Amino acid sequence: MKIKILLQIAALMSGISLAACKDTAAESDTDAQTPVANLPATVKPFVDKNYPGYSISTATYDPLCSGDSAYDVSIKKSGAVDLSLVFRPDGAYVQKEEDVALSSAPDSMRIALTAKYTGFTIGDPIEKLTLADNSTQYLFDLTKGSTAKEVQVAANGAVVCEH
Repeated sequence: MKIKILLQIAALMSGISLAACKDTAAESDTDAQTPVANLPATVKPFVDKNYPGYSISTATYDPLCSGDSAYDVSIKKSGAVDLSLVFRPDGAYVQKEEDVALSSAPDSMRIALTAKYTGFTIGDPIEKLTLADNSTQYLFDLTKGSTAKEVQVAANGAVVCEH
C-alpha cells in the first residue's frame, strides 16, 4: 500500500514538474502562439469593456522591448482597423499597438532616428503605441544590409529601448 501511494505521489510530482517546464519553454519562445483560453482572466473583460464589438483573434507570447514577459493579443472588428493589445502575465494592460504610416510620426522623431542610425532605412508602416497612461510612443523597424533593429521612441524623441 505504501509503495502504491509513493508511486502515485511521484507520478503526480513529475507531472507537475513537467507542466512547469512546458509553460516555461513556451514563454521562452518569442512570438510563440498562446491559446486564448490560457490568457489571464482579466483580458477578455478588458477587451469587452474598452473595445466594444472587437473579439480576440489570436494571442502570442511576445516580450516587451525591456525583456519583460508579455502577451500580444490581436483583436478584430468587422469594418474597423485590427489592433494589438499587450498585457503582462498578471493581466495588467500595458499598451495598444496599431500600424500607422511612417509619415504620421513627428518629423523631429524621424530626423533624430536618421541621424542616430546613419545608413539605416526606416520601415513603413511603423507601430504607434498608446501606453496604459495614454502617452504615445512609436516602434520603428530599421534595417541596414542584413542588420535589423527595433527601436522604441518616446514622443519627445528619446530612445526608450532598442534591440
